[in-house]
Amino acid sequence: SFLEFSQYESSFINARGSLEVAQASLQSAKNDYDKLTRRADTDGVVANLFVKVGNKVAAQETVFTVLNDSEIEAYVGVPAEAISKVNKGDTLKVRVAALNREYDATITELNPVADSTTKNFQIKFSLDNTDKAIKDGMYGDVVINIGKVNVLVVEDEAIFVKELLNYIYKYDATNKKVHQVEVKTGVTNLPYTEISSTEIKAGDKIVIKGLFGLQDNDKVEIKNEVNN
Repeated sequence: SFLEFSQYESSFINARGSLEVAQASLQSAKNDYDKLTRRADTDGVVANLFVKVGNKVAAQETVFTVLNDSEIEAYVGVPAEAISKVNKGDTLKVRVAALNREYDATITELNPVADSTTKNFQIKFSLDNTDKAIKDGMYGDVVINIGKVNVLVVEDEAIFVKELLNYIYKYDATNKKVHQVEVKTGVTNLPYTEISSTEIKAGDKIVIKGLFGLQDNDKVEIKNEVNN
């Protein structure tokens, strides 16, 4: 009869609803269970593991790091005047002082937006580290070839800072005195730094040693002169 059919249909709909609820509960339980085991996105070595079996960990706490150091990736800031001269895929040099070695690295990313604090543009580079010589945390000097330009340079020791401005002492041979000259500094290529000033030209004598206690217009005696 129609009444019996309606009862059976209602029972079927209720049963199907219960099944769907049960399936949802099963999936939720499965998701929770799967979260008990996490698989790393890369093969590597476990590092920074500071917990032991049985320790409690907080939600979203980093328990350890999986390190794949066969290829190193790093970032470096590039000033505005240089960013237009480098491109993705270019090769740059990385000098790792701790290893006394120089590596070839490849630029993999260029950020077209400058950092709001440093005003530099971040570039990402990668280099081969198959022999695992470079360890995470080592420092390196990045050398980017942006072409050749003739500039004035002085040894870093010659530059001193006073009230947030950079100065050097220029030697005047006519009266054997030194004069404090403000300079703007540019690119550094140790042990030299680029400088610019309307009062300095190539061939001027600059004080490198003995700056401590020296004052503007002091009379000096040259003990040792170096020509570069």
